[in-house]
Amino acid sequence: MEKDELKIIGHHTAITVSDLDRSMSWYQKLGFKPSKLFERKEMGAKIALMYLNNGYGLELFSFKEFNPLPEYRKTLIGDLRTIGTKHLALGVEDIVVACEELRKKGIAIGQEPSVGGSGHRYVFLNDPDGVLVELFEKTEYLGGK
Repeated sequence: MEKDELKIIGHHTAITVSDLDRSMSWYQKLGFKPSKLFERKEMGAKIALMYLNNGYGLELFSFKEFNPLPEYRKTLIGDLRTIGTKHLALGVEDIVVACEELRKKGIAIGQEPSVGGSGHRYVFLNDPDGVLVELFEKTEYLGGK
């Protein structure tokens, strides 16, 4: 890295959920650990901060009144055609082992891993509200070493 090069790292992803406790339990099965629970009364929100062992965070928002995720956003191709953020991607060392472990924990995985255009295996899951979560078999970023 050059002396003046700006260093930016992934920090967290924010997701609005319909049931904070249910979603926290689901994301704990993926390895996220609760860090902090608090309310933002001016927003009418309850918020949970969760982190993976590598420090990457998840910020879950829950509101009494919310707009549910449209059905077309719960499928990969439907969501990819919509402008905006697409999914949360998590790296795993072995996608087959990861799928087996998550199935044992009660996580529904409706498909077998596929090989993407990058040459890496992946599989998509839906969280309790239908938000897409990708498991990607490579811990480095796509352009990483």
